[in-house]
Amino acid sequence: MQRQFRQLLNFFLVIFVLVTGYLVYWQLFWPTSAAAQGQDQNDYLSHKPCIPSEIPQRGNIFDRNGVLLAWSVPDDKSPCGWQRRYATDKHPSISSFLGYFSGTYGMTGMERYYNDQLAGNVAPATFNDASQQWWNQTLHQPIYGQDLYLSIDVRIQDQVDKVFENDLGTAQKCGGTQAGAIIVSDPQTGQVLAMDSRPYFNGNTIGDTTASTDPNFTKGALYWKKVSTDPCAPLINRAVAGQYAPGSVFKTVTLLGALDSGQFNIHSTFTQDEATSVVVDGFHINADPVNEFRNTPQPPTFPMDLAHAYAYSDNVVFARLGVAMGADNWVNFAKRFAMSTPDDNQAPP
Repeated sequence: MQRQFRQLLNFFLVIFVLVTGYLVYWQLFWPTSAAAQGQDQNDYLSHKPCIPSEIPQRGNIFDRNGVLLAWSVPDDKSPCGWQRRYATDKHPSISSFLGYFSGTYGMTGMERYYNDQLAGNVAPATFNDASQQWWNQTLHQPIYGQDLYLSIDVRIQDQVDKVFENDLGTAQKCGGTQAGAIIVSDPQTGQVLAMDSRPYFNGNTIGDTTASTDPNFTKGALYWKKVSTDPCAPLINRAVAGQYAPGSVFKTVTLLGALDSGQFNIHSTFTQDEATSVVVDGFHINADPVNEFRNTPQPPTFPMDLAHAYAYSDNVVFARLGVAMGADNWVNFAKRFAMSTPDDNQAPP
């Protein structure tokens, strides 16, 4: 009898420990970790009210010179009491790469890619850091995300946006505005200094929780409905997600492939006829580098070597290189640069 009593007591003791552990985790740790994830805050809110100390204050985002681009402000109408703000009043095109962070619509761009760092959800690097993190969570200490510094220079970004606005009258248009992308990078390091995509959106308006003329929607909800259904797709960053024909920049790949094949070298020459006209499968390709570059400091002369054909971007010469390489060899060489066609087993027509 006494043995059975001890077994029953041990059973209830185990149940008590398990339930207590579960409740401690639920109360102390789950809400904090859920809030830190950003995308799970709505699940957290559906279970219990937000506790300010358990909601991470998202890190700021700066350009390379310390110019503030994104920050958070208290807002009792936003999920968990914070609203993301962006410096789009001064730098309207920064939404192209920053994206947005919203408790309602999620996140995109830099906000999404670096969400763990901005939300303070990075794994501790040392045991002391882990101990401090556990202690802060236990005591419901405020959580602060890390600040993020980008390679972007907003001075260049603003100039690029002006070029897009004023100097690209021939650019493709959608809904009366230019559609396309411009990237400026440092040729020495590859760092991106500016990234402009048009048309773009306003991240501040997406997060606007004030009332609109429609009693059923906030201003942010109405704006989201507009931009998310816009056929010009302002939410897409065309600089990284747009699909465009590569144009003459692909001549670099063709040139390297031709040199790699051993059929040509940088001093291979082409007569004026060979450099200005060719027929490939009945398709006529013509070039007129003499007139196109007659006002340059060094107008083209013939015979033209491969180095100058590349400098003058001679379509005819590069068509000849591609034909000499053969379609399969040309495609296979492009694959060495991590490029491929929709069907890897076929060359493009």
